[in-house]
Amino acid sequence: MVRTVGVEEELLLVDSASGEARALSSAVLAIAEKDAAGESAFESELHRQQVEFSTHPCADMDELAESVHRWRAEAVRHAPPPRGGGGGRGGFRGPGEGRAELGSTS
Repeated sequence: MVRTVGVEEELLLVDSASGEARALSSAVLAIAEKDAAGESAFESELHRQQVEFSTHPCADMDELAESVHRWRAEAVRHAPPPRGGGGGRGGFRGPGEGRAELGSTS
């Protein structure tokens, strides 16, 4: 019997310009659903400042790590721009990019 492991992670949506939590989960989820073509791993959370993703169970830890990094990057990609405009790839930073404006709460 091969053991498998999956990850469920909650992400706090924080504006990269102000550092404030933003209630944008519905916007992130709508963009993710539009782009996903049936493969979105994102779900809503109780708080509107959070989204959640779940990986598929994996027997290989490198595959699991790749999946976690992929869904974190997708969350950043689907984030709306920061308040006051600005360009770039959304109003959030991913883990490891200065302050962790989009980080795990678990």
